[in-house]
Amino acid sequence: MVGLPGSGKSTYIKNNLPSLPIVSRDIIRAELGFTKSVDQKRVLKPREEEYVSQVERETVRYFCENDQSFVVDDMNNRYVYRKAILDIIRVFPSIKIICIKINTPLETCVERRQGQINSDSMQYLSDSFEEIQPDEFDEIIEVG
Repeated sequence: MVGLPGSGKSTYIKNNLPSLPIVSRDIIRAELGFTKSVDQKRVLKPREEEYVSQVERETVRYFCENDQSFVVDDMNNRYVYRKAILDIIRVFPSIKIICIKINTPLETCVERRQGQINSDSMQYLSDSFEEIQPDEFDEIIEVG
């Protein structure tokens, strides 16, 4: 998944990919006790975020090793973030990598995340988005 916070990534997964296991930094933060729930959105200390990243990478590797389809529910707005996951998956050449990019207007994302992410931060996230390159994924599906 690729899209801004509040773009509808989780809703898309729930409506279109309900049987797939989800790898999500929000879920990992909650499972590790860093947040009270999946819905609590906050950035942790750098050391804690690195631990979340480590668990995320290990989870992706586990699903790949067991030839199990899964979905990564994260913003993935920058190439470096996508590459960290893609480098793990590409070790398994039989796996097809599909990107689902949710294109929701910035104003809608700001409205949906009101009280969680301020509009300046959301604008920054939008401005820092790095376009998906055609060779990153086997297939790119754009929604919205």
